[in-house]
Amino acid sequence: MIEIKNLRVEFETEKGTLKALRGIDFQVFPGEILGIVGESGSGKSVTATSMMGLLPKRVVKSGEILIDGTSVLSLSRNELSKIRGNKISMIFQEPGRSFDPLYSIGKTFSETLLRNNPALSREQCNNKSIELLKEVGIPNPEERLNNFPHQLSGGQLQRVMIALAVAANPSYLIADEPTTALDVTIQGRIVRLLKEMKEKYNLAVIFITHDLSLIQSIADKILVMYSGLVLEYGKAAEVLSNPLHPYTQGLLSSIPRPGANYRTEKLVAIPGNIPDPTNPPPGCPFAPRCKYAKDICRENVSLKTLQNNRQYRCIREV
Repeated sequence: MIEIKNLRVEFETEKGTLKALRGIDFQVFPGEILGIVGESGSGKSVTATSMMGLLPKRVVKSGEILIDGTSVLSLSRNELSKIRGNKISMIFQEPGRSFDPLYSIGKTFSETLLRNNPALSREQCNNKSIELLKEVGIPNPEERLNNFPHQLSGGQLQRVMIALAVAANPSYLIADEPTTALDVTIQGRIVRLLKEMKEKYNLAVIFITHDLSLIQSIADKILVMYSGLVLEYGKAAEVLSNPLHPYTQGLLSSIPRPGANYRTEKLVAIPGNIPDPTNPPPGCPFAPRCKYAKDICRENVSLKTLQNNRQYRCIREV
């Protein structure tokens, strides 16, 4: 299980201290897909890179990141390299920027496989690479090993990245906006592929996106983030059918509904902008944009826990 406890991450900038994460808590269990949603700047990607141990330790001000009971924050660089790929893997945004343009697909696979098992021969690496490419639906995988990243489409590169991510049979997979810059058809294929990989390898998947309409087709649970805080958490079906926080309600109201007539049903935009992360507002960070906000919302607003571990950060009663 992955367990995040009171995680706070801050970066020093010319404008002041940027408070990227302000004390977040959640858990991810084997075989479960957790969807993390929120606007750009809400802290989603910082959460992902923190779990991978990719941030300098000085920026993590407090909290714990536990992977099967092991504290990521206490591991050395060499110890972290041993769990990356083997225990936890990550699919990064925009696959075109994630590959070395001078490495062929085959060389990229060989480097990944040999890092986890130096005893593999060249032939074994090629065979394993071809097997993985077949699993993710890449046609003519033998030929693709000789291709360079610029010779593949965005959707193909994302499939290659998924194959690389599961190459060492990790227990946990972080997919950080894996469908960014892909068209809707390819998005659907990538989502189906991730679900298939989860079933085959019993992966725990953390799927990060700003698209709630996409998350509803893949997630078992949903975590809604805003301004470095968790605003709502619960089973996907419950969050989507009965959102408790006004921010979650706003996100859902802004999604076009299939078959809706634009003349009679207008999309509801959330007014305002996400707050300055160097000077977040006190209390509920969504209060300046919330139509239900009261003076008490600008004070300390804690996360309420209901039955079935359903959580939301709001003064309104349900």
